Amino acid sequence: MKRDPSRGEVLGAAVMIGGAAPVVQGDEKAAQTGDAGDVQFGQPVATTTCSLDPGAVNSNVSPDGHAMTVFFGDPMKGDLQIGLGGGSGYLSAAKLVTIQVPVRTTSEKSRLIGYGQDIRGYVQKRKVSRVVIIADCGGTTKVVDYPFGQEIQGQDYAISFFSPDTRYLGDPQDQAVPQYAATLTILAQVRSATEVVLAAIDTLDVEAQLLAAPCPPRSRPEDPFKERKKGRRTT
Repeated sequence: MKRDPSRGEVLGAAVMIGGAAPVVQGDEKAAQTGDAGDVQFGQPVATTTCSLDPGAVNSNVSPDGHAMTVFFGDPMKGDLQIGLGGGSGYLSAAKLVTIQVPVRTTSEKSRLIGYGQDIRGYVQKRKVSRVVIIADCGGTTKVVDYPFGQEIQGQDYAISFFSPDTRYLGDPQDQAVPQYAATLTILAQVRSATEVVLAAIDTLDVEAQLLAAPCPPRSRPEDPFKERKKGRRTT
């Protein structure tokens, strides 16, 4: 009778196929004699992740306090932007910003059910480059990958997602509403220093979603630095 593989055998096969196997003595000897295949790791080097200067963050909160727009970028303080390639020598980079926003309620029990979020930015890349946008906002993580093999001539993007309030996922209804926290990260990678990639996060729009009739669409505040960002296309 044919025997089904055990869970341990399945996991062991998965490690052999996709996991990181430990280096054994025979492997070390093969590496020393040059008979270890066509790929060998060099010495790992830790790089520094760049954080956006807090002075480069601007914001606009609606009169009713239910919505806000956060702008990233300042002529003197820098942008939430990465440019790689063109002979710079760097093949990968990361840049991030973290914001914290106090949230208060005007009644004993809040009608907050979560946050609607829109992230807007810009990406320009060739097929030999990769860009990843990671947004951890209001307790929910959203990852958008512009992978190797995809070419983008230069375009604005918009990423929308919803972050539910934890009190509507099982926590007590009378629990305090936590502060709103968000960490936005850009990762960029090229396969050659002669290739070029440009990626940016420009704004974060957040609107509190309440247990009531939907609010009418809001007009977005104007980006104070939109004219400066028009000229960022790479050559």
